[in-house]
Amino acid sequence: MTKWFSTLLAICAYVTLTAQVVLTPQYPALNQPVTITYDATQGNGALTGISPVYMHTGVILEGETGWQYVQGNWGTADPNVLMTQVAPNVFSKTITTAGFYGIQPGDVVQQLAFVFRNANGTVVGRAEGGFDIFVNFVDGLPEIANPPAGVVDGINYIDDTTVILQLFAPNKDFVHVIGDFNNWQINASNRCKKSTSGDRYWLQVNNLTPGVEYRFQYSIDEEDLRVADIYAEKILDPFNDQFIGSGRYPGLIPYPVGQTTDIVSVLQTAKQPYPWEVQSFFRPPLDRMVIYEVLVRDFTEKGTFQGVIDR
Repeated sequence: MTKWFSTLLAICAYVTLTAQVVLTPQYPALNQPVTITYDATQGNGALTGISPVYMHTGVILEGETGWQYVQGNWGTADPNVLMTQVAPNVFSKTITTAGFYGIQPGDVVQQLAFVFRNANGTVVGRAEGGFDIFVNFVDGLPEIANPPAGVVDGINYIDDTTVILQLFAPNKDFVHVIGDFNNWQINASNRCKKSTSGDRYWLQVNNLTPGVEYRFQYSIDEEDLRVADIYAEKILDPFNDQFIGSGRYPGLIPYPVGQTTDIVSVLQTAKQPYPWEVQSFFRPPLDRMVIYEVLVRDFTEKGTFQGVIDR
């Protein structure tokens, strides 16, 4: 029974492995055990059907070039980098990143670098095209720090090139901001800081181009739950934006197809104020107003604001 159960677990691990190299957990802390799983059939596929498999690995550090703290003696059956076969053509090894590589205080690990080999190094598993394999590494522990005074949930416009984004997310472990300003990639530089209260995550985004629209989302926890900013004045919807013609919204920024999924929020610094034609209008106090919520698209056949006015 135990043998069959172990085999079933190995098969499940193989079925759910969708990348050439997978880290479990996906975002481990430097001192937390992490399992590296390698699928020999992917990439160049050179190690398909070969066992045992050894990994040759190092790290990419912020401010440094090339592999650092390289582990593995090439061409030898080095037990330090020997992997365990867990399914046909699937191998794994569990390490603690800081201890295994010898990470020093002040080092910022950006990526783990790999190639894989047979015992004597004559057969090498690489990425497709024969390149080295790089896996983004994000330390699992967010920095604890409160945002600057006056920052509120949502988009905080600091100046024409800077915003602070803040999300209320109690009972979550970490949050990243992904968007046009970082090529939708999750890494250490876009991990949010966590407030001392533990329920808010914030990130300052610099070097924005004034007047340019940027699409973005929050990625939450290891599950990579992606959500828009609920306070954003403009969102993009992959399901409904296709029904918004240029006559209804000229120049609508397109949804970032292939970069993400679900609702996306939009920010824009240095926005030009709307040129109101009626300058003498004064809005009544909120307690003197009756407010209706209308879905403009479906309220009239025209589906436009002018259609609502005409009706």
